[in-house]
Amino acid sequence: MKMNIKLTVYFLICSAVYIGIGAVCFAETQTVSVLDDFSRANRFYKEGQFEKAKDAYEAILDGGFESGPLYYNLANSYYKLGGLGRAILNYERAEFFMPQDRDLKFNIEFCRSLVQDGIVPRQTLIANLLDKLSSKVSFNRITFMSAALYCLLCILSGVYFLSRRRLQFLKPAIFLSLIFFITAILTLSPKIYQNHLRREAVIIVPEAACRFAPSDTSTTYFKIYEGAKVDIVAEDAGWARIRTADSKIGWVKGEVLQRVYTAFFKS
Repeated sequence: MKMNIKLTVYFLICSAVYIGIGAVCFAETQTVSVLDDFSRANRFYKEGQFEKAKDAYEAILDGGFESGPLYYNLANSYYKLGGLGRAILNYERAEFFMPQDRDLKFNIEFCRSLVQDGIVPRQTLIANLLDKLSSKVSFNRITFMSAALYCLLCILSGVYFLSRRRLQFLKPAIFLSLIFFITAILTLSPKIYQNHLRREAVIIVPEAACRFAPSDTSTTYFKIYEGAKVDIVAEDAGWARIRTADSKIGWVKGEVLQRVYTAFFKS
């Protein structure tokens, strides 16, 4: 029995070490070449070459790199080019990484005010609480904190259980680490919900017909405009059933919208 406990603790410690190594490797992916490409795209933007800047930012994204500033600058480029829908889309993505940035909040609210027939969504109490909780810290930061706390918890527990003399003073530290880890997980949960379960999307064309059924011959129920944010309820053969902020439901072609949150925003 004691041997099984020791093996379990050893496994947890090894897991913690591997997580730490993974975090370091992830940080090292921010290579000099990516930073050079980002600086070049920024120069295009400052020179007023917004089309080139947009292409350069998207090339970085295609290479698998993501960050709040990258999405923010891409959104600015789309706004300068008159692409309100894609500007809002990328501001939303930037907000996922840097939820407390004041400039970002101003820009996204300003763009939302330009949406034709824009409707302010009415959220439930639970949705409001989740949004407030998730807006306090970025996804990357809370994920890193959760991993670090898990490593600390495993190491402290390992030292406690593997030591010949149970070090009683470690008990409060283990308890506090556990509390902080649970708190971090609870903070991370709204982010996971927002990223994987709540299928939000933005209309990226000037105007789209929302129909009663997924067919070009179906009657148009209402029209929806560029920049409007909707929830995808279902998908069927190139069509998406959406719910608007005022709870209207209808079908639009999948090409008229783009999801805000996907796994690393790739889908």
